[in-house]
Amino acid sequence: MEDSNKHILLAKWLEGNLTDEEVKDLKKDIDLNSLKTAIKRVDNYDFPAFDENALFESIKDKVPAKTTKVRNIIPLWIKAVAAVFIIVLASMWWYIDTGTTVIASNGEIKTVILPNQSEVLLNAGSKLTYYTKNWKKYRRMKLDGEAFFKVSKGKPFKIETPNGTVEVLGTQFKVFDRDNLFEVICYKGKVRVETKSGNLEEILTKGKGVKVLNNRIVKIEEKNTKPRWIEGISTFAKASLKEVFDEFERQFDVEIEIDDVDLKRRFSGQFQHNDINIAIQEICASMNLKYQIIPNEKKIIITKSK
Repeated sequence: MEDSNKHILLAKWLEGNLTDEEVKDLKKDIDLNSLKTAIKRVDNYDFPAFDENALFESIKDKVPAKTTKVRNIIPLWIKAVAAVFIIVLASMWWYIDTGTTVIASNGEIKTVILPNQSEVLLNAGSKLTYYTKNWKKYRRMKLDGEAFFKVSKGKPFKIETPNGTVEVLGTQFKVFDRDNLFEVICYKGKVRVETKSGNLEEILTKGKGVKVLNNRIVKIEEKNTKPRWIEGISTFAKASLKEVFDEFERQFDVEIEIDDVDLKRRFSGQFQHNDINIAIQEICASMNLKYQIIPNEKKIIITKSK
């Protein structure tokens, strides 16, 4: 339907002068029920008074002399413009969705059940925001941190992170995004991974993963069926000490103070989340480091061994 015809039909609809056939035509392009709701909302606002005669006097000299029905057309035009404006407002109201945000604080793992019963396990120090409007047609969320997803079958399911996007083609996978490190591992089914920089677009299948650090891409082979942190164990393969100590701070909710230690050194190993003394000892012993735990300040000082 042409816009000009649509505007006239809207004006007639506002006046209650549409035939049944015209109503059917209008409904093909416009959701009249949503528009009625929007009009009720607009009625609650206190708009300034409108002087129709003043408007007519201001434009009548610009209208060709042969136009004899201007006085009758103006009310329809005004109402048509108002109707279009209401539709825009209604559309904005319908699509704006601030989302539901769930945060897993340091030292905790939080379970999130999404509207379609998909399950998300948020690792410590992570945040997930999911958007419920139009959820049945398009499942969308944002992740800052790390999470394990068990996705129920259904419509498209997409996770946006600061460094990339993961689109679900299967059911179980992990997403990690902190600072400049972006990592995705597929445990079951398929997922499509795309980085914001555009240097990677790939479909991962079961047991495959990818890690992107400062635009450097590393392929991963994964034998586990789920992330080990779900079982209370953080594992690392040639990770920098900075990555290791950052994760330690999140899992135990402590501050680590570094004194003359090269944080670029690589660590391969693990620590468990149930005992802070054993965990820090497992890291420092293999890296020839000393540590001092200060319980009252929730702090650990790491230094070189002499």
